[in-house]
Amino acid sequence: MIHKQFLEQAKKVLDTNWTGRYTVPSIHLYPHQWNWDSGFIAIGYARY
Repeated sequence: MIHKQFLEQAKKVLDTNWTGRYTVPSIHLYPHQWNWDSGFIAIGYARY
């Protein structure tokens, strides 16, 4: 059950942080996407 909740929360973060053009790591702290972010975000979407 915890695993399922974790996956749902991770999906919610990716969806919430989508700008329409790219995904930012945090909509409040980082308004832009940086190179190091792309790798982690790609891993998240690969598991989506």
